[in-house]
Parts: sequence; C-alpha cells; structure tokens
Amino acid sequence: MRSSISHKTLLFFVLLVLNSTSNAQTNETTNQINPAADTQTGQLQTSNAAITQNLVSKMRKAFGGTRDLERVNHITYTLTRTSYQNGDTVKTRHLWYMNMKKPEVLRFDISGKDTIASTQATDALLRSRSFNFLYMLASPDITYKFEKKHIYQGQQVSIVSANDNSSGAALDLFVTDDGRIVTSSTADRVTGRYETFADEEQYMPVGDIVFPMVYRVIRDGKVSAEGLFTELTINRLSAFWKKALASRSAG
Repeated sequence: MRSSISHKTLLFFVLLVLNSTSNAQTNETTNQINPAADTQTGQLQTSNAAITQNLVSKMRKAFGGTRDLERVNHITYTLTRTSYQNGDTVKTRHLWYMNMKKPEVLRFDISGKDTIASTQATDALLRSRSFNFLYMLASPDITYKFEKKHIYQGQQVSIVSANDNSSGAALDLFVTDDGRIVTSSTADRVTGRYETFADEEQYMPVGDIVFPMVYRVIRDGKVSAEGLFTELTINRLSAFWKKALASRSAG
C-alpha cells in the first residue's frame, strides 16, 4: 500500500525545518562573544589611560616636577580671602599649616590687628588639603581620570577628575596642553553642569615648585570671592609655627 503526502503537507514540513535551522543559527550568533567589540573597548580604555597619564605628567611638570613635588613635606602660608555677597565685601586672613605626608592641618584666624584670635584643628580642614594642588599631584591616594575635552573661556582644556581615596574628596581639573590648571569645579549631581569655578592665576615659582598665588571663585559669570596667597614657605617653619606645632605635638 502506497502512502501519499499532499503538496501542502510537504511544504509545511519544509518550512518547519528551515525555521528551526534559522533559530538555531540566531541563538548561536547571539551567544557568541564579539572579539571586535571587546578589542575596541580595550583599545578605548588603554587610550584614555594613556591620555590621563600624559596629562598628569604635564601637570606635575608645570608645578615643578614629580621629584620636587614629592620632596614637599609641609607648607605654611597666609591666605587673604575677600568675598562679595549681597553688595557687602568681607575680608578675612588666615595662617595655614599643611602637612603633605601626614593628616595634619592647622588654621589660625587673624584679627584686624594681626593678633591671633582663635585656632582650629578639625578634621574638616583636611578637605582643604585634598584640594591643594601640591598635595594632590604628589599623593599616591589620588586617582585621576581623563573625562573629556572642553572649551573654557575661549581656550581648549582637558577635564581630568581627581579623587582622593583617603578622604573621598573629588574635584574636576581643567588642564591646558602645557599642564596648567586654569580652573577647577565639581559638576552638579543632578544636572551634571558646572556652576561654580575656581580660576587659578599668577603662577609663581616658590623655591623649586610653582604655585598659583591668586584664585577667583566664579559663579553665574561673576566673581563671588577671591583669595591671595602670601608668605608661602616650603619645608621651613617660622618661630611662630615651631611653637604652635610643638604645643600640639604636631609637625
């Protein structure tokens, strides 16, 4: 007895086999790793790492060089800060001591008669050390990452994020091709926009290092505060600071 299969039935089985084969090939392709994509990702990461390292090297060179930065044990300086708020001008002066190797920061407030009015030695002051470029560029606790190119005040800069792994402080540095930090800021967590900038000006040599002696805080295109560094010393202590540190068993 001969069995017969209609043309429609035969066509159905053929389509079923072709569909099963196609699905198997699709699943196999989906489960495969794309070597080209992984290679491109690896190359991008390597490229960013190389750019970051190059920019960090340039910054260190602009501030005096890696060797001289690493030799900075402590600094002292006077900071005169002028702020402009609601039409009022407020000026303050502080004496600062920063230890670059140990978590020690002291600040003395000075009255208008240049007499010591008060002293502070709190952990909150350590955040100011995290934002000091001399500490930042020499500390092994700082992690850098190149973020992107940017135009700031008409000049092209590279934005490099700097994160202090010891304190959690973070700052984005706007760096020129020669390694100068022209400004710094922190992006708003919600909008991602930079709203306040700290422009760095008047880079001057102090011993073997270079430091910006003036900063201006810019917000909404206007100067809201400015600071002037004077009497900056490196690895040298005046009689005042020797006495102040001795009384606190610091230094």
